[in-house]
Amino acid sequence: MRAMHTPRVNGEIPDVNDATLDHERLSERLATYGLAELQIEGDGNCQFRALADQLFRNPDYHKHVRRQIVKQMNIISSDKYRRNLSYNKYSY
Repeated sequence: MRAMHTPRVNGEIPDVNDATLDHERLSERLATYGLAELQIEGDGNCQFRALADQLFRNPDYHKHVRRQIVKQMNIISSDKYRRNLSYNKYSY
């Protein structure tokens, strides 16, 4: 059984009022372009789920997206990517 994903906070957490106003502005901007926010499961695959939703209109294709990204990372230049991230973190 795998451990649950624990989100990390990058910087200071805004107060509730600022966060609410920011979210409202984002929602308005999305609506301007006929777009809407989609909640993605925060299980450690959220970036891949978001990409799968945009590419295939289905976040459940996240495993396929992950495999293709890792495959591409291996083809292009593994050294280029390994300097910037923990490769093993993404290749399960």
